[in-house]
Amino acid sequence: MILFFYGPNTYLLNRKFLELKAKYLAASGDNFNLSTLDGENLTYNDFAAQTQAMPLLATSRLVVVENTQKNKNKDEVSAIIKSFKNISSTTNVVFVERGEPDKRTALFKALQSPPGGKSHYFKPLKPYELLKFIKQETESRGGGIDPAAAQTLAEFSLGDMWLVSNEIDKLINFARSRSIEVGDVELLSSKNIVSNTFALVDCLSQGKKKQAFEELEKLIATNEPPLKIFSLINFQFRAIAQIKTAVESGAKSQFEIMRKSSLAPFTVSKLKNLSEKFTWANLSRVYSAVAEIDEKIKTGRIEGNEGLKELILLV
Repeated sequence: MILFFYGPNTYLLNRKFLELKAKYLAASGDNFNLSTLDGENLTYNDFAAQTQAMPLLATSRLVVVENTQKNKNKDEVSAIIKSFKNISSTTNVVFVERGEPDKRTALFKALQSPPGGKSHYFKPLKPYELLKFIKQETESRGGGIDPAAAQTLAEFSLGDMWLVSNEIDKLINFARSRSIEVGDVELLSSKNIVSNTFALVDCLSQGKKKQAFEELEKLIATNEPPLKIFSLINFQFRAIAQIKTAVESGAKSQFEIMRKSSLAPFTVSKLKNLSEKFTWANLSRVYSAVAEIDEKIKTGRIEGNEGLKELILLV
């Protein structure tokens, strides 16, 4: 079976992927039949070797393939697609693409209707869906939250679900046995981090690298995890792209932009002006830089704060 997990909502994508992986490991007893392949450098021979092999001391194998959209070798990718029909019946393959893949590629089209499998698109949550998620997630972790507090948290987080998840844990620990209130969110949330991130992105939109580094130093001084800061910066650039797309498709009012982009009112009001300052060429460069630094940080090739500084240099 082939599964395809993709989309910009990396929080829900990762959660689904980890649930699947945990379910497999629980059933198999170990990770001996689990393989993870680097799709960017994947060859047909490596793919065939892993997907046609028989499981050892288990009933199935799980093969995870990440970032295949980055593979520039068209011949190898074409051969991999053709080999889908030869995948062993005891092997489950999961293709993982975090972000919006190029929907024009042969690989994307093949994975939309994979033989014996299905694709899952993880889209950003609409404002009302995010509020529902905050309520349910808080309750699932043993807490409670007032509707107004949930709204405030959604606005402060700009819809970034990684940040929302972290804030929920902090707020539950602070509130203890009572429901989380607006005052709790205002006291403990990363409001200043969001504001400083806005300022940093605004500086980049104007080409003010020196001022961007000054804003970054303020963010680093908060002692928040670098990946948390990086996630907020990444979210804002994604939101800018969504707003530009909405405007170019005919949206004029804030309500129309919200409807077409699925972004919260707070996010649209903050970023609409910035979206006018970035061209698509600028955003393309940003996306390339974000992907490059994200991989370096997560693979340990660069320390988090240094990665943030390098991102500013590349944008």
